[in-house]
Amino acid sequence: MPAKEGSTAIGVKEVAAKVGTDPKTLRVFLRKQGIGVGSGKRYVWPSMSDPAVRQIVREWGKAQTASIDA
Repeated sequence: MPAKEGSTAIGVKEVAAKVGTDPKTLRVFLRKQGIGVGSGKRYVWPSMSDPAVRQIVREWGKAQTASIDA
């Protein structure tokens, strides 16, 4: 979800771009990590510096490293 005009909130599209993937793949990853938001709800965070977003970026990096090492 793109951030609304005049809003600093970010959505899965912006986080996916940061980690280098597409939004659908990131949403699947988030659900596997237990970070699902429920049917019909949106993934929205206040900013890229939000602790939850920083944790997602770290976990994505770990998962990518683990898949390369496997």
